[in-house]
Amino acid sequence: MGYLPFKCKYCGGTFCKDHRLPENHDCTFEIKHTPIPSPIKEKGRDYSKDPIKNSHSNEEKKMQKFLRKEKKQKKRASKIYDRHIKESPTTTISTYLIITILVFSIATIISESSNQALALSSLSFLNFYIWTFFSAPFVYSTGSFFGLFILFFFILIFYNTVRIIEMRFGGKFLLQLYLISTFFSGLLYFLLWFPFHLSIPDLDIIPVGLAFGGILGIISFLIFFSMNTEMTMLVMFIPVRMKGRIMLLLLVLLVLLPALFAVFVQPYLIIAYLPDLGGLIGSYLLFKYKFRKIR
Repeated sequence: MGYLPFKCKYCGGTFCKDHRLPENHDCTFEIKHTPIPSPIKEKGRDYSKDPIKNSHSNEEKKMQKFLRKEKKQKKRASKIYDRHIKESPTTTISTYLIITILVFSIATIISESSNQALALSSLSFLNFYIWTFFSAPFVYSTGSFFGLFILFFFILIFYNTVRIIEMRFGGKFLLQLYLISTFFSGLLYFLLWFPFHLSIPDLDIIPVGLAFGGILGIISFLIFFSMNTEMTMLVMFIPVRMKGRIMLLLLVLLVLLPALFAVFVQPYLIIAYLPDLGGLIGSYLLFKYKFRKIR
């Protein structure tokens, strides 16, 4: 039987079994390396439909599109904010509101008569001090300069909250929210005062300002949007993170604890403290009415 021919895969020549190896026939290695494929597509194969390649390219396109969209939104938001800052007046409703509260509150410290003439009290109902229904919403009955310092410090801490509401919902809504909160504070004052007046005819005159209830209403309004979300609150200029419902609970305790201590002195003194909770009630009712579709 004759020998079988062997074809070398490196040079393409045909050799016998003794010379089939490259080192035995002086191989030129002309076709050793894999030739570069022709740019012409193989017939019957569509590279554009390669699932792996297409999946990566589609993801890259989506990511680039998303980044371009985010960049445009960021620029648009920045322009709107800058335009709002430039066009907004230097003196806003929140500024006027805070100045009015401070002026009326300082006036109540000057004398006891001015306190009774501006704050809500039994004189408002029995002696028809009708004007007190319009002045009491801007009065914080401090009774001392220390109480005024507390009010000033409280307003200073939460001034940003007032500005956020004004920038987001407008100055008119801010004033509406404040007045509704003070109205419910005044209503709660009457509901507490009237039973004591019937049982104690010679009840002492207890002037009460409604400004603190309005401030609590403004603060709690933003909290209602994120009851289960962590928020940052400044306590003595120290940022403290806590959930909205915890922050709201602290505001309620801020009113309840002094009222509970006052009960041990004279039960009717709760009239001076509990009406501030009316601000939280009024703010919540306005929130539910205006944003009732939010779950």
